[in-house]
Amino acid sequence: METELPIEYRRITVPYYNVALFKYWGDIYESIFCYLKPFMKVKNRSNLFERIEDDDNYFDMRLLAEQTFPLSWEKMLQITGFDSIATLRQAMTSREEFSNQKDRLREICIKEKIIQPYEDTFSPHQLEALIDILKQMGHSQIRCIPEFPDIDLPYEVELDLNKVIDQYHHRRCLQTVDEQLFIANAFDYVETFICGPRSRVHQFAQRLEGFYCEKETMSWWALK
Repeated sequence: METELPIEYRRITVPYYNVALFKYWGDIYESIFCYLKPFMKVKNRSNLFERIEDDDNYFDMRLLAEQTFPLSWEKMLQITGFDSIATLRQAMTSREEFSNQKDRLREICIKEKIIQPYEDTFSPHQLEALIDILKQMGHSQIRCIPEFPDIDLPYEVELDLNKVIDQYHHRRCLQTVDEQLFIANAFDYVETFICGPRSRVHQFAQRLEGFYCEKETMSWWALK
């Protein structure tokens, strides 16, 4: 059982399987906000979209920050005509039962030159937004956490966009140095979970697109 994993491990990791988020984190964090990773619209006059299949471009955070701008899920619902964020989320999975939605979303993204949200890690637009909020809270450093923190130790850096971007192998998740806030990605996820005290999580929820998780919210919340 995942909840039998050591608390110090669960504090800085994300459940990979479809479990209730509060079952995994509820004894550690008071509040959990599901931050919906923004889509990325390629700017006019940029040929980035035609070159995006090149891994050097796909993972070049500075290039993406410079040549794209974020698109909200609300805006994507208008563009795609999907009826809910759950349906939009289903279109971003590889599960066979959602293949029609997936094909439709892919066609629209090609036509409109839109890059779908990253799995596993942050986009540059996310990092910009998160770092701005953390700085306003008074933080000056951040703990960058790799996928397997029991093998590759977390690494603390100055709370600066370029410094965090440079931590390619250590920025699967972020944790404040005081260990009060955990900002988490995981394999095959296009959402980021922000965990911590209710008052602090609320400061993110006021500015970022997403929803508060309830006691029953599953990690794969849209994949019924």
